[in-house]
Amino acid sequence: MKQVIQNFRTGELSLADVPAPALRPGGLLVRTRASAISSGTEGTTVRTARRNLVGKAMERPDLVRQVLDVARKEGLSATARKVRARLDTLKGLGYSASGEVVAVAPDVEGFSVGDRVAMAGVGYACHAGINWVPRNLCVRVPDDVDDAAAAFATLGAIALQGVHQADLPFGGSVAVIGLGLIGQLTARLLKAGGAHVIGIDVEPCAVEEALSGGIDQAFCGSGVVERVMGCTRQRGVDAVIVTASSDSGAVMDLAADIIRDRGVVSVVGGVRIDVARSVNSVFYDKEARVVFSRSYGPGRYDPNYEERGFDYPIGHVRWTVARNMELFLDFLERGSLSLEGIITHRFPLERAVEAFDRVAAPDPDDRHLGIVLTYPEEIESVPVSAAMPAIDANESGRRRTVEPPIGVGLVGAGNFARGTLLPAVKGDRRLRLVTVATASGLTAHDAREQFSISRIDGHSDAVISAPDVDTVWILTRHDLHADLAVQALESGKHVFVEKPLAIDRAGLERIEEARGKSDACLMVGYNRRFSEAGVALAEVVSGLKGPFQVDYRINAGAIDRDHWYQDPRIGGGRVIGECGHFVDLLVRTLGSLPVSVSARALADSSGRWLASDNVVATIQFADGSIATLRYLACGDSRAPKERMEVFGDTAVVTLEGQTRLDTFRGGRRTTRKFRSGKGHAEELSAFADAILEGGPGPIPWSELAATSRATFAIVESLAYGGITIPI
Repeated sequence: MKQVIQNFRTGELSLADVPAPALRPGGLLVRTRASAISSGTEGTTVRTARRNLVGKAMERPDLVRQVLDVARKEGLSATARKVRARLDTLKGLGYSASGEVVAVAPDVEGFSVGDRVAMAGVGYACHAGINWVPRNLCVRVPDDVDDAAAAFATLGAIALQGVHQADLPFGGSVAVIGLGLIGQLTARLLKAGGAHVIGIDVEPCAVEEALSGGIDQAFCGSGVVERVMGCTRQRGVDAVIVTASSDSGAVMDLAADIIRDRGVVSVVGGVRIDVARSVNSVFYDKEARVVFSRSYGPGRYDPNYEERGFDYPIGHVRWTVARNMELFLDFLERGSLSLEGIITHRFPLERAVEAFDRVAAPDPDDRHLGIVLTYPEEIESVPVSAAMPAIDANESGRRRTVEPPIGVGLVGAGNFARGTLLPAVKGDRRLRLVTVATASGLTAHDAREQFSISRIDGHSDAVISAPDVDTVWILTRHDLHADLAVQALESGKHVFVEKPLAIDRAGLERIEEARGKSDACLMVGYNRRFSEAGVALAEVVSGLKGPFQVDYRINAGAIDRDHWYQDPRIGGGRVIGECGHFVDLLVRTLGSLPVSVSARALADSSGRWLASDNVVATIQFADGSIATLRYLACGDSRAPKERMEVFGDTAVVTLEGQTRLDTFRGGRRTTRKFRSGKGHAEELSAFADAILEGGPGPIPWSELAATSRATFAIVESLAYGGITIPI
């Protein structure tokens, strides 16, 4: 299918052939008929991408600070690699579109194939031939509303959310400052709802457009405050909705001057906010409220609403994202709202680059407002989900002899794969990247372009069953790891699974059964044991006599409570999702398997942390060693991430991150320093060696299984108040 994409590093915009997205649980596949270009948001995105690195840095100083923090922790080379990978990532544009449903996931109700729908969301309602969209970001389009008008439903929802936030009284007066696309939609919606509407802009043509759209008054130039006061019996407007974009504080100063006593200013656009509370402040004197409108409505940015399909009860939340979109379409259906004059240009998808050039560098003699991309009528083939189908194992269920180069098939190619894993093996001639399959076709296209992958397959079963694929690398979200590993093992393929191996005991047992019937290598991405520092640590400790007392502290840093990693059904939670790394390094260092675990979480009355964010686990090993694993999110992000101390045999061995190893023994201190690196290249090199030599996997199965079971036991111990759980 065709999709509009942009390279953020070069700024190049193109219409690319990319695979269609797969049908995934919780959503629909929609063949796009029309999509709306947001001249504000998307125009800014395109212009930013076309700037040089200095310009990008000035535009996003917050990202510059993040880069500096990463450099302090991981070194310049690793940071540069991540930055290059992120800059080279292709970005799909668009977030407001309409189309026809061509496939519905089995767990979705209320939609049928053939329904016309409006769709919303960055990454979902893209300028693309086919989109996968979560159920709560789709609404049906009434028969009397055409595709082009319906494509503006998300933009209309943004305007309506600003109106709802303004808490406008019935029959009230409202001023809309900024008459771009969102401002024009806002003004017309307010008029359709019965308000007295005053438009304000610095451009005379914008004022003329607003007046032609039917609002009551519109002003520009000097004397605006006096004219607004004259329209409101010198009282001021009941509400101001700011849809302008400006770095100047003049916009909010104007809002303060024209708002009535105890009125409301609803901020939709990106404007400078300098609201003083001093006794001579206009906002203070009027006791005016300043509120912010966030995107399309309640539910936006909430994974439970957007991705997991949980709606908010209408008795508690009247206007959600979907209900705002429905209201906009209702106005269109009743004829109380017209987009005449707002839709100024229509381009076929083939001319999308020309359309975006117009948005990024507007021609003052040819003013654009709403631009619609239209799509061909041909129905594109609908892909089967990578997450749903079962595949047939080959008859032998055994691996064949592998000669270099090893054919690699990727299932998943997210940020970690493209930013860390694939760059680590670039140039290894023993490996040939044969194919990639991802849920998002754009992600697969991006990976192929960056790493010269031979082809793209539409779904995971095609990768696993491909005769030229010798090893399957599973780089998806965690909940898919176990099933995909079983399928690949049953097909006789060598398997690399980025941690965790499984998110529960049932998944681990399925893998163990499949592995018992296969002689293929199974590898998990526990990279730290393969780093220079990890190898040196194990060598030093192996020369000492145990048992040992180990303290291992991980300053993991905070992530959002609603991040998919935290969802036990998808990510498994932070302990299962990440702590396998650290348990595995303990196993490798001590040369012994864990036998029991007890764990406690940091008490937190603020509600800021989840239980798995701050954990102290005591792990007993078979040789009598005891390790205290402290996994913490409550520290400062600039502090070093990892520190391990091993005590025993009258010695202390200290590992700082992956860069410094200190050994204290006999009153002497020995220090070794290592180049920055966490062992990703080394782990994959060891895996390739095992495949080519026909030997066992680089990490024995007993250690892989014990590490997974230890993370499960930590979670179980937390749930039961810290009791000891045998492994």
